[in-house]
Amino acid sequence: MRRTLKLPFLLLLVSIASFVSGCDRIPELLPPAPSPPTAEPATPQPTPIPPPPIQVAEITFRVTIPEDTPSDGPIQLSILDEVTGLALNPVHHTMQAETPNIYTITLQLKVGGVIKYRYTRGADVLAAEHTSDGRPVRYRLLKVTASGAVHDIVTRWNDTAYDGPTGRIMGQIRDSRDGDPLPNILVTIGGQQTLTRWDGTYLVEGLPPGTHNLVAYAMDGSHSTFQQGAVIATQSTTPAEFQVAPADPVNVTFSVTVPEGSIPAAPLRIAGNLHQLGNVFADLSGGISTPAARLPMMAYHPEGFYLLTMQLPAGAFVRYKYTLGDGFWNMETGEAGEPVVREFIVPEQETLLDDQIANWGSAAGIEPAWFSIQSPADTPEGDSIWLQLNPWGWTEPLPIWRTSANEWVYLLSSPLHAVAEVQFRYCRNAQCDTAPEIAAESGRTFTPGENFSVLEQGISGWTGNPGLDPGQVPSAEGATPRPASFVRGYQLVPRYHPSWLPLTGRGFPDLIAQGADTVVLSPTWTFTRLAPPVFQVVPGTDAPWLDIVDLSAAASAAGLSVAMHPQPNFSAGQQAFWQEAPRDFAWWNNWFEQYGHFALHHAGLASRAGVETLVLGGEWVAPALPNGDMPDGFTSGVPAEAEAWWPDLLTEVRQVFNGQVAWALPFPGGLERPPEFIEDVDMIYLVWQTPLAGTPDAGIGEMREQAGELLDSQALPFFLRYNKPIVLLAAFPSADGAIQGCREAEDGACQPLGDLDLQEQSDAYQALLEAVNDRDWIAGFLAGGYYPPVATVDRSESTHGKPAGEVLENWFLGWQTP
Repeated sequence: MRRTLKLPFLLLLVSIASFVSGCDRIPELLPPAPSPPTAEPATPQPTPIPPPPIQVAEITFRVTIPEDTPSDGPIQLSILDEVTGLALNPVHHTMQAETPNIYTITLQLKVGGVIKYRYTRGADVLAAEHTSDGRPVRYRLLKVTASGAVHDIVTRWNDTAYDGPTGRIMGQIRDSRDGDPLPNILVTIGGQQTLTRWDGTYLVEGLPPGTHNLVAYAMDGSHSTFQQGAVIATQSTTPAEFQVAPADPVNVTFSVTVPEGSIPAAPLRIAGNLHQLGNVFADLSGGISTPAARLPMMAYHPEGFYLLTMQLPAGAFVRYKYTLGDGFWNMETGEAGEPVVREFIVPEQETLLDDQIANWGSAAGIEPAWFSIQSPADTPEGDSIWLQLNPWGWTEPLPIWRTSANEWVYLLSSPLHAVAEVQFRYCRNAQCDTAPEIAAESGRTFTPGENFSVLEQGISGWTGNPGLDPGQVPSAEGATPRPASFVRGYQLVPRYHPSWLPLTGRGFPDLIAQGADTVVLSPTWTFTRLAPPVFQVVPGTDAPWLDIVDLSAAASAAGLSVAMHPQPNFSAGQQAFWQEAPRDFAWWNNWFEQYGHFALHHAGLASRAGVETLVLGGEWVAPALPNGDMPDGFTSGVPAEAEAWWPDLLTEVRQVFNGQVAWALPFPGGLERPPEFIEDVDMIYLVWQTPLAGTPDAGIGEMREQAGELLDSQALPFFLRYNKPIVLLAAFPSADGAIQGCREAEDGACQPLGDLDLQEQSDAYQALLEAVNDRDWIAGFLAGGYYPPVATVDRSESTHGKPAGEVLENWFLGWQTP
């Protein structure tokens, strides 16, 4: 029997009578992000051309497994559902042994579909396939075009090792229509994934010899999916260059009717397998890949249905579902509470999908839970409240529904039969690790069951609430107005989460109001291999190409100048990376090749995103500079060829990017032996990395004098020698000891700073800004480490919501040209 939310349940929801009484609008119920459409849609007219029916084909999968595979269970082909979550709705197919190390299975699959799958082993506890360097296989791709076979090789399992030979594949992907190189194309082979760089090039290392299936997939469906077999030889490079056809955009209208008894006008979203349908192509908290913060919202129509029209690429294979949460929580379900995922191939003409949601509920006998929350009166204005659930680990947070200034509600319906006791918490702006509620000692939990759960709760306060009294904030008395070219602004923290995108863009106008004129984006790449070094974008950890383009556009639209300072991610830390690297001649050649790709990729990205200044360098590249030193002071052994390599790279960068090119130097250490190619850049970013005082109780005046002496004795001679504009970049933690800089432990590492100290951060900025104010040869000031999604009071370097932010605002406004 089909289960829907029955009207008797709604009788319990008297607190929301104010908004269920009217179905002709969406009142206070609007979720926080992304912003919902405000215009009332017209009634859609059905198209005479529905999506074409999907045909099926027989595909035989043949996989070679390692010889040391334990015989502890069957070999399985696991078809994955990225819309719900890769680990949350897999379908396992047991394979048959053809030989002791070769297994096969034949499945009927939909023609035009793009299948995501991987191999597993075992029965009760599954062993997963891994790559040669020990990373888990996220998934393989297969484009189903016709009946046929695919050959795969499992390199190793998570409980075995691999010490055999490997090879690599590299190439370039271009648009078949105009020949332009294509960035941000997902390339999969042998269970590994990478993204193409700005020039369409890619590299995959560590592949076992043999034939593999190479697939190139546009994550937004903008180009057709390419597929071919690729033979990898030992210690060899297989070239694979090809073109893919662009897809024309088509208007697709989603029209959906919800089950009888659903809460009228509840925020309804679509989760899907494409970038524009919320897929971030990463394993986020709890295995979610379609977080609510990124899902498009539908408009509620007065006649009782929901509507969304969006452009999708013709020919794209689309998997999607409707949800009141994300791809997993509060999704539409089948009669037994199972996930419902819809599929179609986008036709070449405009079309309408007229859908009916059958059920929001879980399996029979499990009833929904109703959350009624009162937020603290000092919750910052404009913040939204989110619910985060922990059934086996924290999953991505869900936006809850606001009914009045401090009243919030949420109905959680599915899939509650799949979980036992659930821990949960509330947070601000989806930042549950940074801005959670002040938790009760026992935490919050509920157990789904046969009775409808009503959870009426108050939030006692927020961790790091910026609404606390900041105390006395120094003024910017005596600020001397600077010319329009003077840089005033913030560099964003070099971290990333997909939930940041809508929140960050929405905060840019606030920076303008605070006197800033510049924002520096800090996209990252991750070193995924040490020897040979591989430097690339890792989705979910590093901001993807499309997000950076969108952030830059939002900043420009707000009136900010945009700079870009790309940064590295080291899995084990910067110092360990350099110390553990072989640093022989072959390794250095690979490192310079990888850094060159990194620099040119961001030059191409900056050019396409309308960025005005590209900042390269930084302390982390010091070992690779001519006569480079290691973090411990010993020589790095960098080859003499580095002397010519760096200026050649800058020449290439300028061929790609025609804006300003800046170089970041640590101050004052980087000025001792500046590289000769400094002559070739337009601007210098001096990154403040020295104590402001020698004692913990130093006052603002003493710190100002110390800063001024350093600037006059170190930075001014450098400025006079090179005659390059100097922008000072500083980032002080709001913690005891910040003004004394890094306090070294016996092993040379930095000790953690002390307790929260907002005044010390505020005084540090005040002192440095006063010193800058007295020196008209300084061309700008930037505060680093800015955390954009939420204002919070913690020990970090971010000034968002802290007294130091008011100090910066006073000076930035004081420096504005009258």
